[in-house]
Amino acid sequence: MVTMFFTVSVINNYALNFNIAMPLHMIFRSGSLIANMILGIIILKKRYTASKYLSIALVSAGIFICTIMSAKQVNVANEGSEEEGLFAFMHWLIGIAMLTFALLMSARMGIFQETLYKQYGKTLQRGPLL
Repeated sequence: MVTMFFTVSVINNYALNFNIAMPLHMIFRSGSLIANMILGIIILKKRYTASKYLSIALVSAGIFICTIMSAKQVNVANEGSEEEGLFAFMHWLIGIAMLTFALLMSARMGIFQETLYKQYGKTLQRGPLL
């Protein structure tokens, strides 16, 4: 779990080097709702109410719109040749892929934590007995 947390933190921070604006970074990280729901359905076989599916769809649509608008800003910000603009856009896509991977890994870490808690209960919260 510590390795997963470290990896998620490093990837999230490193994604800022790939033309990812800080507001987009913060908004994208709020996509943990859909990541948790998708992995909960796949791994834990959970089912949710229709209102939860609708809520997640609306939040995801907002994140998608923000991401698309941020992509347009990447293209406008690079006033160089078409090749430089394509390179900047591909660089940005790598950053988005990194954020997506970190988002899914973070959701997986939460499911792993939930599974451990179900298996061992509150004994995980206590330190070693001295």
